[in-house]
Amino acid sequence: MIETARPEEALLARLWPLITDAHLRELAGRPWVGDPEEHYRCLVVLREHGLPLEEADRKHWIVHPSEALEIARWNDPGRERATELDGRERRLLRLFATAVLTLAEGHGLHHLCAEDTEARLLESAAVFGAGTAREAKDLVAWCRRAAEGATS
Repeated sequence: MIETARPEEALLARLWPLITDAHLRELAGRPWVGDPEEHYRCLVVLREHGLPLEEADRKHWIVHPSEALEIARWNDPGRERATELDGRERRLLRLFATAVLTLAEGHGLHHLCAEDTEARLLESAAVFGAGTAREAKDLVAWCRRAAEGATS
């Protein structure tokens, strides 16, 4: 697990310990995801080491694991197909996926549907209480500031 004191990473610092191998397998095994084993391996690396911020490592982000996270972002946890995970755990997966994608956006790694991802992040975080919601708002604010800095 990655430890951090940076405000933009506080939400993920809260989530990393909650994300189990079963969660990662669920993400990797979603319909429309390519090779589930490759996605799973990349999701484990993401959980253990964080986003690939070094230029040489970014190519692995493009397909694995961003594809699995993008699919999870669109899911409605209350209406998803039946799995071994309960509704709260499916909400946790969407919260995790949207938090990683939002952090990736702030670092210039992800550019698809940022506003929708942020909206789903804030909606998902609200289910987990005020502290989680505040950390999600902090992450979104940081991402927007980072995006503005990149365009300035």
